[in-house]
Amino acid sequence: MKSYSVQFRYDDRKNGPDGRTIRIEATTQRAAINRAVRDFLAGLTRKERADANKKLSILSMRQVEQ
Repeated sequence: MKSYSVQFRYDDRKNGPDGRTIRIEATTQRAAINRAVRDFLAGLTRKERADANKKLSILSMRQVEQ
């Protein structure tokens, strides 16, 4: 399996720009993003989820193993 770092950013109505980075192990980048999105959205409240639905940016990078 490969290791990916998936970063989420959105504008929160109270705190301004907010986000989180999740490290996921998956076979493909698509699978890593899907898993990370599910984990990210599960951890948000209803209002945070509504803010994230307005504008959510996702950045995914493969982690190089050394």
